[in-house]
Amino acid sequence: MEHKTYDVLIVGGSYAGLQAALTLARSLRTVLVLDDQQPANKYAPKSHNFLLHDGDDAAHLRAIAREQALAYPTIEILEHTAVFAEKNNKLFTVKDSDGNTFTSRKLLLATGLKDIMPDINGFEECWGKSIVHCPYCHGYEIKDKDLGIMTFPEAAVEFVPLVYNLSSKITLFLDGEPEKKTQNFIADKNIKLVKENIAEALHENGQLHTVVTKEGGAYPLDALFVSLNCSQQNELAIQLGCKICDDRFIDVDVVGQTNIPGLYAAGDCTTPMRAISVAIAAGYKAGIAINNELIEDSLKKD
Repeated sequence: MEHKTYDVLIVGGSYAGLQAALTLARSLRTVLVLDDQQPANKYAPKSHNFLLHDGDDAAHLRAIAREQALAYPTIEILEHTAVFAEKNNKLFTVKDSDGNTFTSRKLLLATGLKDIMPDINGFEECWGKSIVHCPYCHGYEIKDKDLGIMTFPEAAVEFVPLVYNLSSKITLFLDGEPEKKTQNFIADKNIKLVKENIAEALHENGQLHTVVTKEGGAYPLDALFVSLNCSQQNELAIQLGCKICDDRFIDVDVVGQTNIPGLYAAGDCTTPMRAISVAIAAGYKAGIAINNELIEDSLKKD
């Protein structure tokens, strides 16, 4: 592959990455996006709580975003998986899984997070449809229904009241003892507490109707809210020496600047607020900050 130094290389071709690319291309920057085609919301059929696009087909929105970015001649998108990154002097080098090497003046990580799904039969088939993680993204459509919550004791304190606001018909599946505040809330609201681990999600075409526990209990549910563990999509941030917060989020300032000069991050890899609108805003701010930094660099040479 012909060697070329891009103004900006972006790892991640979902909403944060594509918005940053669009912003940079409109400032006449050459941009390469490496996209492994694994967006975090690939399981969700609809986009919700996204102004102007509430209820739109999620895959269609991603396709439009990609098409609009590619309309700019200085944007390239390659369906490659980045596996290694380093900084040499003022340039960044990124290698993909096929052995190709790419060079850029600035680097943006928009790699998202990878949800670690539990070992529950039927979970993946329901994920993003009737097994969901975010009340703000999915809650309205299942309000007043029979809802389950599968979470950790430390997360239940905030998660249970949030879901209870949508429906009073709740079954809480908790692996461990609830904290005192949670105990008081579920007792006051007459929430059913099940101290059993879910083994199977029974469904029809991704629509949950019953969860079965390892102990043999069967609980009819219309939907299940879950708290999942997450991990970074790749090791690039660690390879580059990024500061990591809470064991998973890249530490950035308000415009996405990391602790490494010239290296930015945006989107789900930087925040627990996982929403399209948040990712787009982060990509926009990072794009502007990167362009301003490129301008400052050029002035220093003059």
